[in-house]
Amino acid sequence: MQEKKICPNCNNEVAENDTFCPNCGKGLNEQKSISADSFIIAQYGTITLTRDYVHQSTSKLGRKYSAHIFLKDISCIEVGFKSYPKLLIFGIPLILLWGLGLLLVIAYFITRKHAIVITSSGNVQIEEVVPVGSSTTANNFVGSVVLAKKNVLDSLTIR
Repeated sequence: MQEKKICPNCNNEVAENDTFCPNCGKGLNEQKSISADSFIIAQYGTITLTRDYVHQSTSKLGRKYSAHIFLKDISCIEVGFKSYPKLLIFGIPLILLWGLGLLLVIAYFITRKHAIVITSSGNVQIEEVVPVGSSTTANNFVGSVVLAKKNVLDSLTIR
């Protein structure tokens, strides 16, 4: 009989040897990649904030991707919409000519996603799509990142 454990993100029961939750896709062993001297301040989706850096570990098409951005190196944090404006640009004129343009306009609004994007001075990006109705939680997480960055910069200035 195979041992079972619980996903810390969605509380789904997963097999002991699983590295990702089959329900939500969250990495189950992410904590192992975070150093012992850098405790976790906050988490949002696949993004983990520690007192030294922001970390994201995701899996796409069976491949695992990981990114770390040191707080002192963050150049931009944005909470905004990710979209495909070409759908709208081509869709509006085509509405006048054909009804297909309406499908492009509808596709634009369906594919438009609210997201947190954290960018480093070296153009490394960490991105997390914000589920509908959780923008307050996303804004709180961004506030935590900004405060942690301020604390790091203050400690560098004091030295």
